[in-house]
Amino acid sequence: MAERGNPNWVPGKAVNPGGKPRTQKKFQELLALEIQARTGGQAARYFVKTLVDFIQFGESHKVKFAALQLAMAYFMGKPHQMIEINATVDIAERLRRARERVGLPPIVEEMPLVVPDTDDETNNPV
Repeated sequence: MAERGNPNWVPGKAVNPGGKPRTQKKFQELLALEIQARTGGQAARYFVKTLVDFIQFGESHKVKFAALQLAMAYFMGKPHQMIEINATVDIAERLRRARERVGLPPIVEEMPLVVPDTDDETNNPV
């Protein structure tokens, strides 16, 4: 049977000894310096003004809508998305069968559910 993987890889030797390239970090630093220089230290004010200009004077409805979405996401927070799941899966049973399939021992420890007493008016723990 043929061996798998790269034959040039040697056990114990790092595949990427230099690590992740630093170009992205350098780019971010250069971009931050350029923005700082062009805006005179008022980058946040400049970005907000530009965003508002896009909303008011954007050339197309798509540009205006995208700018408005961005403004709302940052200033008002993105709306929560509801996800409805209709499933009848017993996770504990599936986990038990999966552990059995790979030869792991069953989990026998069950922790009791402890519900703290709460104050009826404030619903705070007592």
